[in-house]
This record gives sequence, structure tokens and C-alpha cells, in this order.
Amino acid sequence: MKNLPKLTMWLLIFATAALAGCQESYHEKEERFVLIAANINLPYWQEADAGLRDVTKEMGVGVKAEMDGPTSYAPKEEVDAFQKAAASHPAGILVSVATRFQARHVHRHG
Repeated sequence: MKNLPKLTMWLLIFATAALAGCQESYHEKEERFVLIAANINLPYWQEADAGLRDVTKEMGVGVKAEMDGPTSYAPKEEVDAFQKAAASHPAGILVSVATRFQARHVHRHG
């Protein structure tokens, strides 16, 4: 009978761990995330895109990521890419703004 409290504690810990593993994912089965940046051909953004895609693979089947934006420094084209992404209603948009104007624009529409 001395070990009953220890046994109860371990059963509680095991039951809690088992039930925590049964929770459904916070994310929906089909989600899409978009990374918007200027000059997306730069190695920095290529690495960021690869990292984002790796994370979405870990999140599960149906979660996708894409990168969009101009292939050169073109703030207006980056705003256009943001507007296109926002209109498609993805689960999330990651934005690296190139100018202060863009930051105001993204804030108003975000």
C-alpha cells in the first residue's frame, strides 16, 4: 500500500501523455502559406523558401508553402504580389517589405 501513491502518479502521467497524443492538429488539413519578398532569386530568399517548405512538410500532408515576388528589386511588383496573395486567402502571409511605403500598405491590408 506504500507504493499506491507512486503508482497512481505514474498512471496519471501515462494517461495524460496518451491523451495528449490523441489531440487533433491545430492546423487544418489543407493550408497554404505564402512568403512575399523582393528579389526572390537571391540565395537568402531561396534558403528562406526552402526552410518554409521544410516546415510545412513537418506540419503534415496538405500544408503547402510558396514564395512570390519580383526577381529583382521592384517594390511595386512586391506590393502586387502581396495583393495577389491576400486575394487568394491563404492561411498565412509572410512579408519582407522593401520600403516604408510597403509597410504601411501591408499593415492596412493585413
